Order: sequence, then C-alpha cells, then structure tokens
Amino acid sequence: MSPARALVADDEPALVDFLSTFPGERRGPAFWQDRLALWWRRNPAFTGEQPRGWVLHRAGAVVGFLGNVPSRLQLDGKPVVVWNATTWRVREEFRSESLALLFAHAEAARGGVAVYSTPNARARTIMDRLGFTPLPAGDSTTSLLPARPSGPTHAVAAYAARLGIAPSGPPAADAHTVPPGCEAVVLRDADERFDELWRRTRGQFAGTAVRSADAVRWYCFAGAHHRKILLGALRDGVLRGFAVAQRFEDGEVSGLRLRDLWADLSDAAIVDTLCLGVIAEARDAGCELVHVPPLEPRITRRLRRLGAWQGAAPPPAGRLRAPAGLLPAPASLYLSENLGDTGL
Repeated sequence: MSPARALVADDEPALVDFLSTFPGERRGPAFWQDRLALWWRRNPAFTGEQPRGWVLHRAGAVVGFLGNVPSRLQLDGKPVVVWNATTWRVREEFRSESLALLFAHAEAARGGVAVYSTPNARARTIMDRLGFTPLPAGDSTTSLLPARPSGPTHAVAAYAARLGIAPSGPPAADAHTVPPGCEAVVLRDADERFDELWRRTRGQFAGTAVRSADAVRWYCFAGAHHRKILLGALRDGVLRGFAVAQRFEDGEVSGLRLRDLWADLSDAAIVDTLCLGVIAEARDAGCELVHVPPLEPRITRRLRRLGAWQGAAPPPAGRLRAPAGLLPAPASLYLSENLGDTGL
C-alpha cells in the first residue's frame, strides 16, 4: 500500500504547521493558511470532487506533501478540470518515500489533464518517464520591454544577457502612441464585463484556460499574497481585452512579468493598448522592464513593433500529461502562465 494518502480538510492545521516549519521556509502560518484558502475554499474550480493533495504521515504529523490546485481549461468549447500540482515537499529523512506523492497525483489525474508548471530537474526526468511532455507553447520567443524612457540600466542589460537576449534599436516613432479611441485602465475587480468578453472571444482557440469573471477574479485577487495588476483595454467604454502582470525582483532588477494577455488577438490596436498599459504601469511603479514569456505569435509581432528586445525562450520546464487526442494541436492551443501554480 502506498504511504501517501489523500489530504482532507481536517489535515489542514497539521499541513500549515508542516509547511511553515519546513527547513528554509521563512513564511509563517498566516501565509500558509491564506495559501490553502486560495487553493481550495476560494477557488471556483474546486468542487471537492478532486483531492486537495496527498500527504505522508508519521506519528500523526505531516512529513510530506504534494498539493493539487484545480483550474479550468476549455477544450473544443467544453470546460475540463485541470489537475495542477503544487508545493512538493518532503522532510529529508523521508525522501525515499517522496515519489509516492507524485505517483498518487499522476494516478488520480489519469484520463484527465495533469500539469506540473514548476518541477525541478529531477522531477522532470521522472515525469518524462511517466509519459509527461513539455508544456506546449504557441510561440517560442521571450520579450523584454524596457520601461524607463532614459534607456536601460546596466543591470537590465545584464538581465537580458542572462536570457540570451541582445538589446535592439528603438521602436518606431509612433509605436508608443495609444491607438485612437482606446485606453488601458487598472481594474480592482473582474466584473460581468469579463463574462461578456469571454463569450465573445472564447472561440479563438480550440484549447485555452477559461477566463470568466470568477476565474480572473480568483487568479488576481483571491489571495492576500502574490497579488496581480489587472489591466483592462477599453474601446468606446467597452472591455475588449485584459492583461495580468505581477511584480518580480531579480537581483538589482525590478520588473513586471506578464502572466496573461487575453483579447481578440486579431485586434492589433487592443493588443498594443494592453502592452503599452503594462509598460506604463511598470514605469509608474519604478520598475525597469516588462518580461513577457512566450504567448502567441501575433503578440510577439506587436511587441517587436513596440521596441521589445527578443530572443529564443529556454525549453519549457513545465510538464503536462493528457490522454491521446484530448488536446488540440499546438497551433490551436493558447497557454499562458495562468495555467499551473505559477504566480499563486
């Protein structure tokens, strides 16, 4: 019998103690209590039908954990629940049993979509043997947008060099002009306008994350930590798209990372409005750049026109497993960093 068992609600106090006292952990019980509430009680995709995760127990105490955070993926117009793994931690003296947690998650998710967005190198090797594949991407370009009009600092240039990206020339003279009739605004909530936007635009791709109002609200605002900046693009007062950005610090560099961008991607004016809005937010926050991971070729082309420095993205670290034929071809699949546990 596997030493791992499914986590239940009554295990949460012991789990908070385990996570907050894990070697090297600096975040206390309040952080982890909020995190568990974000993953499950506040999560609109969590119905209780999926396990919260799996634990290893010894003498009544939690000694290992792998969490499961459900989210929703739309495939051919139908919502599918995704099994997103998170926070694989096992105390050193019980590491020989750690694979039991991974196997429990993989077995429970069999027949569905399982995602590990941030596995380490050892975990990736094991997952590849279990039939997982790299997270598919519709594009393979990383983009950096300097936010300061005075030009990039030495630290920003060094950050770009670490990513294998060389600075490029300035954008076209009119590139940073917001298209007529459009504006980017910071939003404090995702209201019914997001449901209407989703209804209008959900058919662009055969596969993509559900971006209803409750899904966006949860991802951006449901946790007390790791809050996001939600930017809406308006044309004539109507919500036409949105972007989700999150602040990061990397040594001497501070920036915004674009976690998601959603709109009718054939509408170049709205894509430009969102990108320019994120640049303005970075500048106002005192950040030096905007980091855009691979998204979709049309977004990449608009970023290039805006003066982005671009280079080949590293191979995806995340892993995914789904039954054969369930997922569409990569060209019909649009995935951003709102899939998995990234940013939560």
